[in-house]
Amino acid sequence: MDNRHKALIRGLYGAGLFQLGTFTHDGGKHVQLRLEMLPSYPVLLGEIANLIQEQFITGINRIVCTAEAVALGTAISLASGIPLIWHTGMTGAPSRNFVGAYDIHHPAVLVMLNSGRYSTDTLTNIYREADSVGLQITQMIGLIDDVPNSVQQNSIGLVRLADAVRVLIEDGSIPSALGQKALEDL
Repeated sequence: MDNRHKALIRGLYGAGLFQLGTFTHDGGKHVQLRLEMLPSYPVLLGEIANLIQEQFITGINRIVCTAEAVALGTAISLASGIPLIWHTGMTGAPSRNFVGAYDIHHPAVLVMLNSGRYSTDTLTNIYREADSVGLQITQMIGLIDDVPNSVQQNSIGLVRLADAVRVLIEDGSIPSALGQKALEDL
């Protein structure tokens, strides 16, 4: 893992977007994500967008994002100059579910915050609806990599949770006992 990715992990942890502890409201799990707060940290948001744009945005001419990832999708769009389209999360009316300018035959990337938040059926539906309106999603990028196995062949994750925990243990940001509990949860 390169230094930019390690800095990103430290940034997510430092901002409280990636939390470790014992969360009783979540059944005693030791990892909690608060990625909805990412727009409150514009420097971190910009760094993430630049990293994604530099490393993963090639051969596409549309960015599609999920509703909760509109801020990240917008930042990537601004960094890359590629138009953004977002999926409302609704189903059944593809021409109304994608908000943004598009027409047929646009290779696209699907951007989301935490890919594990979506079931395989939901992701398949997004791909199917995109295809029905002429958007050809060729890859999926999650800020947090937790992609269901059936769609994993086309997915890229910027941060793997287990790797993030290991980085924080190695640099002394968290006690190793807490890190080990978090790794067991993953």
